[in-house]
Formats: sequence, C-alpha cells, structure tokens
Amino acid sequence: MSTGAKTLRTQGNRSERRARTIHRDKIFGGQTAEEVHQQYAFPVGAKCKCGRRPMTTFRTFIELSELRKQDPHFQMLERLDPAGVHAMTVFFKDSAGAPVPYVKMNTVYACKDCTPMAERLAAQGPSWYVCEIDRGPGPERLVSMASPEATAAVEDAVANMPAKEN
Repeated sequence: MSTGAKTLRTQGNRSERRARTIHRDKIFGGQTAEEVHQQYAFPVGAKCKCGRRPMTTFRTFIELSELRKQDPHFQMLERLDPAGVHAMTVFFKDSAGAPVPYVKMNTVYACKDCTPMAERLAAQGPSWYVCEIDRGPGPERLVSMASPEATAAVEDAVANMPAKEN
C-alpha cells in the first residue's frame, strides 16, 4: 500500500468521499420512479384504452410534404386555419442535418401492460409515419448522488464561468 493511499484514508470520513446511493423506494416517499412518472407526467384525463393510468406515450408525426400528397383535405385545412397547422408543426433533422417540417397527428397513451401491444401496432403503421415512443423511467434505475467534494467542485466551476457576451 502506498503512502498516498494511507494519507487519503486518514483524510475525512470514508462515507463523505463516496457517492451516496439512495434506495429507489425511499426517494419519492415510498413510491418508485415509475409511480411518480405515472402520477405527474401525463395530463389529468389521460387514460390507457383499458382505463388505467398510462406509463408510455406514443406520438405520431407525418412529414408535411407527404401529408399534402396523402390527404388532399389537408391543403384546405392549411388555407382555413394556418395558425392551427403551424401549432402542430414540429421540425426534425434529416440525415444531412437540415430541418424537415413534420405535423403532429396523434398522441396515444398506454399503461404498463398494454405497452408491448401498442409498440407492435405502432411498428405496423405506414412507412411515412414517424412514431415517437416515450417510455419514462425504468423500474431498475437507481438514483446516485455525487460526493460533497464533487458537488462543491462543480458549483465552483459554474460560479467561475465567464459571462457570455451578447
């Protein structure tokens, strides 16, 4: 054992140097991260088709140019309500990095038990649809807090950052 290791051991309490791990059942007052996600991440009236609180969100998007080809009534909607169409438009980057406009078509919620079936159904959709799946936190993820020294070092670094010039 080197003298550096002995010096390190004698400096402070060992539990102060290590990151503290909080058990997932104790972090949210006895609730798991999944239960907290179900309680706060969804709108008040959001339900799965089976009637339970959702765990997963499925959002469907269609490229704007493809939607104009597939649905001739959409052009009429664009003329009648351009602000509404603009509110539904989201930009995703293509393979070259250029922004491409997509229109948000639908949002569907699924509970933990119905999620596998909903994923299979989402995969069977047309090729011009893009489905974004938000599964929320996993049940096995633990929350770890940094040691006090690491936290202090990060706070000092942030406090000493130069201000951005406009």
